[in-house]
Amino acid sequence: CETSQHGLASVGDLDEFAAQVAIQKKTVSDLFGTPTSFRNTELIMNNEICRKVEELGFDCMLGEGADRLLDWRSPQVPYRAKGCERLKLLLRSYSLSDDIAFRFSNPKWPNYPLFADTYADWLHDVPPPAQFVGLFMDYETFGEHQGEQTGIFEFMRHLPPKVLEDKSFRFRTPAQVCSEREAVQELNIDTSVSWADEARNLSAWLGNPMQRTVHEQLYAMRSDVLLASRLRPELLSTWRELTTSDHVYYIATANHSDGEVHDYFSPYDSPHAAFVTVMTALDDLRGEVRKCLAGASLAVGGRDASNAPSEAVEAAAADGVPRAKSVAKPVIKPGTPTSKSAGRRKK
Repeated sequence: CETSQHGLASVGDLDEFAAQVAIQKKTVSDLFGTPTSFRNTELIMNNEICRKVEELGFDCMLGEGADRLLDWRSPQVPYRAKGCERLKLLLRSYSLSDDIAFRFSNPKWPNYPLFADTYADWLHDVPPPAQFVGLFMDYETFGEHQGEQTGIFEFMRHLPPKVLEDKSFRFRTPAQVCSEREAVQELNIDTSVSWADEARNLSAWLGNPMQRTVHEQLYAMRSDVLLASRLRPELLSTWRELTTSDHVYYIATANHSDGEVHDYFSPYDSPHAAFVTVMTALDDLRGEVRKCLAGASLAVGGRDASNAPSEAVEAAAADGVPRAKSVAKPVIKPGTPTSKSAGRRKK
């Protein structure tokens, strides 16, 4: 499970984070059964987010095995975030994961071409105290980042039997690992960690003033949007679409290889063009929200609708986007793609 919008609600507004998790949890539950494992947008985590995820009822959370977080410790054992009592963290072995996700088809890589038996040997040679190896990568790794012509599908077809040649290895889901293993140590994640870019923090989305301006203005609107959504439910739906992390990701001004990754995904000519587009959408939405609230105020004889109790609105919105016959879309210029923000990290 994650957030419904693949957004930054966990660092924008924890109430909105809980609401979006509830929406996605219902979808997953309807399709597959109640989820017990959580994966935040781009593996973003810190102590506060982990405590909130535990409060929301999850037993397991995935995270990035960043060197600055672990120092000398292994990413291949379960941990517990500071302040949590039950939630277990399973961390990504980023080097082994990115060997497949990014380096697999790079002819300049010393290990190119990579064969299944070679990779299986690397897994078998993972040193103690490894209890599991977290191989986390995007779905789009298979067929998009690594096209069929690279041999990725043949590689994956041969990999499982090669791994299982060592009888001490088996494939497990995160929920199974968490149910079978205890947390070995507490981690103090006092600053946010993600799997994005070389820095593995929040700079991919909040690293420059333009990005922070969009983020701050977006979440500052939430209370008014919730009030207005009682009369126009589509405003909340539209606002939530704008919380998708891609909108600020495209505004990044990263340098060198990180910048190349951002440019690869962005449909815009420049970060500034992305900024202007998103700010235009926010301004249009803000105008619609104000118009709705002003109309509501007049309709009740001049009482300011923005002073109405918000508890009922929060409760109504907590289980998802209010139903409406027609849902307005963000005012985004032609050419802006749908979300595909997963996997914005260092090649």
